[in-house]
Amino acid sequence: MSKPKVLIFAPREEPPETVNALEGLGCELVFGDRDWQLPRTTHEDAVMEAARDAVALMGTSMRHTPISRRIMQASQRLRIVAKYTVGVDDVDTEAATELGIMVCHAPTESNCFGVAETTITFMLSLLKKVAERDADVRAGKWRTAENFAYYVGSRASDGFPGQTVGLVGLGRIGTRVAQLLAPWRARIIAYDPYVPPAHFLTHGVTSVDPLPVDSPLRKLGDRVLLSPHSASYTEGGELRQGVAWATRSVVTALKGGIPDNVYNRDVLPFWNHRFGGHSSTAD
Repeated sequence: MSKPKVLIFAPREEPPETVNALEGLGCELVFGDRDWQLPRTTHEDAVMEAARDAVALMGTSMRHTPISRRIMQASQRLRIVAKYTVGVDDVDTEAATELGIMVCHAPTESNCFGVAETTITFMLSLLKKVAERDADVRAGKWRTAENFAYYVGSRASDGFPGQTVGLVGLGRIGTRVAQLLAPWRARIIAYDPYVPPAHFLTHGVTSVDPLPVDSPLRKLGDRVLLSPHSASYTEGGELRQGVAWATRSVVTALKGGIPDNVYNRDVLPFWNHRFGGHSSTAD
């Protein structure tokens, strides 16, 4: 009987503990091509071929070649798709549920809070004209009038109301941004139709509606800072906790158990019927 195959479709320097844990179960590890993770590319056929007969898929984000129904259908033995990240937008979770496959994710503090801290960094860099003032000093200029900064919070001394900060989404990351901004006494508004009103009240955030098409915010040009999907990358954090969590999930699933981070929980009755209590090494 061939070894059960685990495809790490989007590898991210998996530590020895991950390799040892999976190989210790008697699994064969197959690593995907890093080019599959690049933007503006699609490699569905290659991923589907690599996923054939796999019992588990795991990896970081791979948005331009999502884990589709076709990929998951390539293996009748597939039990679990385990992400290193909180997002599962690159996995067809509806198809996974229909096929009896668990999708697990890793909403770790290092990932979610790292993004929130980077958001605050970008926000303050723009409001305080950090890049422009640095460029002035390097060019021999001093206190140029056009590089005035913006005060962030409200002021009791002169009634200044403070800046208004808008958040699209008030989930883990948006909520953490609101928490970090709280001491600044800025006005925080957010749009999130999936969050109950009490959550807005708890974090001092005002609920508002979808951005209008004619909003001037859509024409900000170079007053916007961009990041290459690396906001969560921090020293000592990065995706290590997410990799460890995904590894535990895969090990649990391959032993016939239910991990603690299943995203599509509707799948559990069907999954239990197919795999519950049965080790993959005995298939």
